[in-house]
Amino acid sequence: MTDRSIGSQRREAATPIELLTDPNVSSHAKALYGVLFVFDEIDRVTLAAMLGVSVPTIDRALRDLRTLGWIDVQRRCGRRGECSR
Repeated sequence: MTDRSIGSQRREAATPIELLTDPNVSSHAKALYGVLFVFDEIDRVTLAAMLGVSVPTIDRALRDLRTLGWIDVQRRCGRRGECSR
């Protein structure tokens, strides 16, 4: 089994059973929720790499989680005023 810990610290995610058993939520969205539980400020490219999926798949999973009320998405803005998607 591969150690998926970050640095020297192992992190664990908690996903509500209601989300895990919701047939309207894709398996990608369920996995993404668990990662977001641990990493609250992370970009879409990194999320895609961590989960082994494409950025469009992350976008769909984020949209599904947001639409179904599981997450709130906030845009980050840089020092120059540019905001992330």
